[in-house]
Amino acid sequence: MNSDSYNEDREGPYYTHLGAGPTVPAIRELMEKRMNITGDALRIEKVIYTGREGKSPQGCPVAKWILRRSSKDEKCMVIVRQRPGHTCPTAIMVIAIVVWDGIPETQATGLYDYLRHTLPDNGHETERRCGTNEKRTCACQGWSDAVGGASFTFGCSWSMYFNGCKYAKSSDSKVHRFRLRDPMEEPILERHLQTLATDIGPLYKMVAPDSYANMTALEDEATDCRLGYRRGRPFGGVTAVVDFCAHAHKDQHNMNNGCTVVATLTKHRGLEKPEDEQLHVLPLCVLESKDEFGSVDNQFAKIRSGAIEWLTKYPM
Repeated sequence: MNSDSYNEDREGPYYTHLGAGPTVPAIRELMEKRMNITGDALRIEKVIYTGREGKSPQGCPVAKWILRRSSKDEKCMVIVRQRPGHTCPTAIMVIAIVVWDGIPETQATGLYDYLRHTLPDNGHETERRCGTNEKRTCACQGWSDAVGGASFTFGCSWSMYFNGCKYAKSSDSKVHRFRLRDPMEEPILERHLQTLATDIGPLYKMVAPDSYANMTALEDEATDCRLGYRRGRPFGGVTAVVDFCAHAHKDQHNMNNGCTVVATLTKHRGLEKPEDEQLHVLPLCVLESKDEFGSVDNQFAKIRSGAIEWLTKYPM
């Protein structure tokens, strides 16, 4: 199929900066080389683009399949999508990469404990349009503002009011990029988040080098707006969410051909299914019935083992 026949409504968005290849085995070869892992350490799952959002009757996120880590031996999971009818060098696209141990456990636990105790009392909550359904009738964040889910934004970001940097017209001698109710806590929060950005940068470079290159190409143009203590700083801002349910949305002002890196910090440890968990939903995709090698039996084996949960009820 040539590029002239490309139809985004039918095929979905086209991008190659996370990874692409002519076949699924080519994707495996690419990612094994990037990650320096082989065999069961790399898991590939295939999804199909539907163009129809999976949501509840109220318009809130719903997951039908949950992909969980199969074992400690599984280090990385790559989600790919076949471009219908294509046999070209980019017929298979990587749409998500999950690194299960992206942050060392000690660091993750310390950061989790700090953020969960600091942000609810000290943070300035950011009102986000994706916090509720379109009709503003859902209770996804809970009924009480005092204990409900919340979103907090730090660092630099685009402002709809200025059509540019939100600090562009700031009159303060020092911009508070990590603003909290208690100013004494701001240097501590900044140190935590700057360290996180510093540590995740090299991992991002390893798993998605093209995307990383795009995000750092103009690093020298705005060094004060970047997070991280050393060169190679792809990130300018961070959103920290606490029990927050983000409804399906499209970020309009992300860097072109970059990506959003999500670091999930939870109280849960181990591989068993937790009582309470955070899911990241791909709202326009469904899971393929066959695994990367074309086997239906292998997919059912994953369901039996718990690596895939196929939901028939959707607890809200």
